[in-house]
Amino acid sequence: MDDNDLLLKRAEVIRIDETFKTKDDFIGWMMAWMTHLKRLPIEMHRYFVADILDHYLSNNPPDVEGNLHYYDYWLEVEAQALGE
Repeated sequence: MDDNDLLLKRAEVIRIDETFKTKDDFIGWMMAWMTHLKRLPIEMHRYFVADILDHYLSNNPPDVEGNLHYYDYWLEVEAQALGE
């Protein structure tokens, strides 16, 4: 980080586990943040998201308790300006 006059203090990958009891819960969560759905007619939103989720679940099946999981990863970086 020398080019930006920053001192790297910490870099950490954080795993977020979004857990859902039902497919409908998962679909509702997805529809809440999928802004590109506005390009489709509203009556197609749920079908579109359900198709995406079906594909996702074919590669990421429910756990032994039947819960559905979506894993996200964040890179959290802490730096300090040099000279402080």
